Amino acid sequence: AGVAILLWIVVPSGERGYSEQKAARNGALAREATRTKGVPRLLIYRKRGHDVEELADRAEVRAKDVLQLRYLSGGARYGVVFSVDGHGAVNLHFPETVRDSTALADGAAYTLPYAYELDDTPGFERFFFVTGSNPVDTAALLEKGRALGTDLSRALPLRDGLTQTSVVLR
Repeated sequence: AGVAILLWIVVPSGERGYSEQKAARNGALAREATRTKGVPRLLIYRKRGHDVEELADRAEVRAKDVLQLRYLSGGARYGVVFSVDGHGAVNLHFPETVRDSTALADGAAYTLPYAYELDDTPGFERFFFVTGSNPVDTAALLEKGRALGTDLSRALPLRDGLTQTSVVLR
């Protein structure tokens, strides 16, 4: 119930991103025509009391902070969102499982359907958003995240055609 309330507060109705039913009702079946161009971005919000704040790279966070993740596809068709914490543990945020489609929502910022509560891992939580024009191998990316571990100085080694953005929370 708390997560549902958070989603309602963070994401007012109508801002959840692409919906095929909504597109069909509006006659907007041409997915290419509605892609937002630009740079793919990962947006992270934290709820504090009744306030919601967007977190910048290197922002300080603490255990029990509840985070909501959103992305802007920037014209990319496919992507994966995951995080690596200060112990090197990897968490997948989008898609929900390694077998699910990595197709991204079109249009405005898309809010992931659930919030994420930070545990008491010391150090940092580093969030990655990897995008491309072709389907992305989620399992391979998670392995690269595990191999990267706690090294904040390196980017993920990616094949040609993929781009990445990351946000580190301390």
